Amino acid sequence: MMKVVSLKTCLLRNNIDYYYYDSVNSTMDEIKNNISSKKIDTLVRAGTQKNGRGRLGAKWISPRCNIYCSFALKTTTTLNNQYIYNKLTSLSIKDSLEYIGMQDVKFKWPNDIFFEKKKISGIIIENINLENNNNFIVLGIGINFTSSPSLKKNKTTNILRYTKDINIDNFFKIFVNYFFYNLKSYNSMKISNINERFINSLMYIKKKIRIKVDNKKILTGIFHGLNDDGSLILKQKNKFISIYVGKILT
Repeated sequence: MMKVVSLKTCLLRNNIDYYYYDSVNSTMDEIKNNISSKKIDTLVRAGTQKNGRGRLGAKWISPRCNIYCSFALKTTTTLNNQYIYNKLTSLSIKDSLEYIGMQDVKFKWPNDIFFEKKKISGIIIENINLENNNNFIVLGIGINFTSSPSLKKNKTTNILRYTKDINIDNFFKIFVNYFFYNLKSYNSMKISNINERFINSLMYIKKKIRIKVDNKKILTGIFHGLNDDGSLILKQKNKFISIYVGKILT
C-alpha cells in the first residue's frame, strides 16, 4: 500500500531535479533544456503553456489552474518497449483520480485518459539521445483540474466538476507519488500486474471498433489487444493487423 508523502520528500527519495515555471512555451521543450546540462532525472511543471502540444503535433490548450508537466527519465529501453512508460503514467493518473474518489477511470488507446466517457488527461512520449549514451524517455502530461476545453470532436471534463475537496498542488503531489510508486513496481519486475491493470482499464477492448489510420482510411474489426510496443491488434475475421498510429472513432 502506497503512503503519500510531501512532494519534496518524494522528489528527494527518487533523486529528481524539479523545476516550476509560471509560464513556458511547453514543458516538453523546457525539460530538454534542463536535462542537457545535468543529465539526471528531471520533472518540470508549469502554470501555463504558450504552445502546449499533444500527440502528432496537436495543440494542447493550456489555461491556468490545470496541470502541465513533463518527466525526463534516464533509460536503456528500446523504442519498441517505450510504451511501458505510457502504461505507468496512465495508471498513475488513474490511481490519483481514484484516490480522491473518481472511480472507474478508463484509457483510450493510445494515450488518453477518460472519466465518465469524457477526456480528462493526455500523455505524449518522446526520446532524447544525448552524448555519451545518455538516453532519456520524456513524458508530457496534461490533466484538466479546474477547466477543460470545449472541443467539437471530443467531450472533455475536469477534476473540480466532481470534487471540491482537493486543491491542485495536493493533487499534483498525489500524482507524483503514484508515478514513482508505479515506476518502482515496474523496476522490481511486477510487470505482469501492471500490464493486467492497464488492459483491464482499456476502453473498447474485445469490442468492435472503427479506427482511422490516416486522413481517409478507416478500418473495422475487433480490438483484440496490444503488442508489447503498444501497437493495437485489430482482428478482422481470421486476420490480425498491428496498428501503430491511429484514432479510435466513437
